[in-house]
Amino acid sequence: MNISLKQKRYLIVWSLFNVFALSVNIIPIKGLIKGNENMIPSDLTYVFTNGYSKVKGFWPFVNFNNDFSNPYWENGYHFHHFRGIFAGYDFAEFAVYILIGFAVVFLPKIWK
Repeated sequence: MNISLKQKRYLIVWSLFNVFALSVNIIPIKGLIKGNENMIPSDLTYVFTNGYSKVKGFWPFVNFNNDFSNPYWENGYHFHHFRGIFAGYDFAEFAVYILIGFAVVFLPKIWK
C-alpha cells in the first residue's frame, strides 16, 4: 500500500493542525485581547481558547461566544467574550479528527 506525496503532505498538515488545536487547550495559549483599557473585562476576545475544556458539545459544534451579566457590579455590568477558535477542543476531538484524517487516506486503498 503506497501513499503518494500529496497524501503524505495532507496527513502532515492535518496532524499538525490537530496537534496545534489540542496544544493550545492543554498549555493553554489563550491569545487574550482586552476590550477596554481600565481592566474591566467587558469585552474579552480569546484568539485560540479561553482555557476551559469543560464545554458542552463537540468541536466545532460548541458555543464560541459567552455572554453573561453580573448584577453586583455597577449598573449590572454585562460581559461578552469570544471564547476562541479552538474553544472546547479536547482529547476526544483530537482522536476523532486524527482518525478521520487517516481514514480519508487509507480507506480508499483498503476498499479496493
